[in-house]
Amino acid sequence: MNLTMPEQRGVLVEFDERNLSVKRMARFRSPKKGVLSFIQGHTVALYEKSGGLVLQIDHQVWDLLSDRVALSYHHDFKSRTTLFKVSDDLAEFSVDYPAWWSSIPNFQPVEPEMDAEEDFMAYVIEVSKDPGLCKSLVSFWS
Repeated sequence: MNLTMPEQRGVLVEFDERNLSVKRMARFRSPKKGVLSFIQGHTVALYEKSGGLVLQIDHQVWDLLSDRVALSYHHDFKSRTTLFKVSDDLAEFSVDYPAWWSSIPNFQPVEPEMDAEEDFMAYVIEVSKDPGLCKSLVSFWS
């Protein structure tokens, strides 16, 4: 499926959800279905599938529209790291990684709304909290 990588200025890629292969493309042969990122060596994709919104991390898949899916995103200000978790009845995934602001000297993260603009996992959280945005993305990516 065709995805973009927002953290790399919207690079176009072809993503195979079964074997996790990612191939850079000059242009799409079919419409874009979602977005992709790499977090601490994990392949993370958010895409439309069968009228739903899927979060795929490596080979684990969650229906982002399901009430059974729980997500959390927290910064540890002391260690300058971020913890992201997703779980449902069948699977759980968590990753701890350097906060997007950790390499900025003397930076004080006082504007939480910046997270979704700077960190892909925060964007996933924001999407999951906004039913209107979820619906819009499903429509746009269908």
